[in-house]
Amino acid sequence: MARKQINHKRLVRPLLYTPLFIAAALGLYSTNCLSTNVVFDLGGVLFDINYGLMYRHICKQAGFTFLYYLLTKRENPRDLLFQVLNDINLPDIEQKGACDEVGNPLPKALVHWLQGTASNQEIRDTVESVLEEDFSCYEAVEKRVIKTIVNGIFDSKYTTSMLSLNKDGAELVQKCIKYGHKVFILSNMDAESFDVLCRQYPDFFDLFDGVVVSAKVHLIKPDPAIFRYLLDTYQLDPQETVFIDDQEENVKAAETVGIHAIQCPKIGWFARQDFESVNNTFIVWQTEHELIARQDKWQISLTKSNV
Repeated sequence: MARKQINHKRLVRPLLYTPLFIAAALGLYSTNCLSTNVVFDLGGVLFDINYGLMYRHICKQAGFTFLYYLLTKRENPRDLLFQVLNDINLPDIEQKGACDEVGNPLPKALVHWLQGTASNQEIRDTVESVLEEDFSCYEAVEKRVIKTIVNGIFDSKYTTSMLSLNKDGAELVQKCIKYGHKVFILSNMDAESFDVLCRQYPDFFDLFDGVVVSAKVHLIKPDPAIFRYLLDTYQLDPQETVFIDDQEENVKAAETVGIHAIQCPKIGWFARQDFESVNNTFIVWQTEHELIARQDKWQISLTKSNV
């Protein structure tokens, strides 16, 4: 007679938040816990993004032109920028569902940039040219605002100046290492900015067992292919891997290849990363995972003893 398939999660979940769960959770913080591969995003997770610096940069470079733009156009400069970056003269490219932090689809130029198929200088030059030729209908104030933003975004030194290492995120990485987990990076970022960031934080990046950056592998989140690349390159078992990202579409994409994914929530007026929530979610998942593993061992032992 065929053995009935057991739903492990149905058996394990009622145990959560019971004394058995507490005991198992305590076991996670010992060298005897199951080793897990923990994969982190960079911007918005391990690194804070200071968008205020961008606006100060625009105000400084464009001066009263930017203020005049805001008062007369009353349009978010992001919308204007995205229109230009989507229509500039670059080869068509599959968008792969890539979005910005508020869910807007990324324009063509940004996808090229993050996939490493267009450099900072190439995009700056292309925008400069296209504003004169194809967007001649734009007013001078609009062109100056766009040029100022583009010269800021597509400048690796300036882009990385907007990023600062999140203290709580760094502590979580070190905590994972302390308890025997391997740590990895999977991030959408241009190659130049990533190299600058590595030079700024060499000791931090030396902590990681592996790194996948979109522009260096010519793949981009949330394309499932970049997650498969990570798994194949470092020989990771998706069932033993956790991915932490701040964007929902990336979390869902990771789950399609079997990786357990945790969305890093934002809290407070300044939308700070809630690493306490991430840590608690990770504990619950790994406790459930460890209980299932132990139950499998018990079942195998029981089967052998009955033979």
